[in-house]
Amino acid sequence: MRRSRSPIEIAVLLFGNGMAGLVLLVSSLLREMHEFWLNSGGYPVFLRAMVLHLHYPLFFLVFGSTAAVSLMSLRYFAEDRRAGRGLLLMCGLQWLLFTAIVVIMLWNNVENLLNGHPLHYHGDQ
Repeated sequence: MRRSRSPIEIAVLLFGNGMAGLVLLVSSLLREMHEFWLNSGGYPVFLRAMVLHLHYPLFFLVFGSTAAVSLMSLRYFAEDRRAGRGLLLMCGLQWLLFTAIVVIMLWNNVENLLNGHPLHYHGDQ
């Protein structure tokens, strides 16, 4: 059986996943802004196209990599509890970031469904 990955490898993966999570957070915030989708909002068309086409692939990439890095960290924690604690703490923070992203994505849509509006409705602004 292969040994677990080194803590440096896991930390690099955690860093990359954290950066992707922050990009996804910004994308989630922009997706829920009514002004973002309007020409009068001042946002470049290229940015709107990027958010429109890359949001969900990035969402699934961040989810999968957070799960994978969590499993790597748990495996390392089983071998070396002292060094594994920091890795597990960072995984916990990444799961909190992912949960915040999911809440942002669902908040407006659930509110719209409860009020009888269509999905992605942002009111008359």
